[in-house]
Amino acid sequence: MLISYPLMGAIQEISARVGRVTGGGIAANLRKYYPRWVLYPVVALIVVCNIFNLGADIGAMGAAAQMLVPAYTGGYILAFGILSLLLQLFVPYSTYMKYLEWLTM
Repeated sequence: MLISYPLMGAIQEISARVGRVTGGGIAANLRKYYPRWVLYPVVALIVVCNIFNLGADIGAMGAAAQMLVPAYTGGYILAFGILSLLLQLFVPYSTYMKYLEWLTM
């Protein structure tokens, strides 16, 4: 964690600054300034990294819930995954964002 957290923070900061200045994300800027043979592998890597990051986050939520209420961690992970998916599909983003901001605290 001592190594990965500062690196994660640096990547988030760089991504936020790029988005603020250009008005688009990393993939949009890659599409605009680089050829497709560079764009597609980088976007594929971003997708894979996001999937692993999401899995780690949901796994941590399941482990934290298991510490509060002892049960099978896999069940919590599955429940959090399904709940997150359903909320993203059926709750408007502006409403969902407000709850996520408070849950972050």
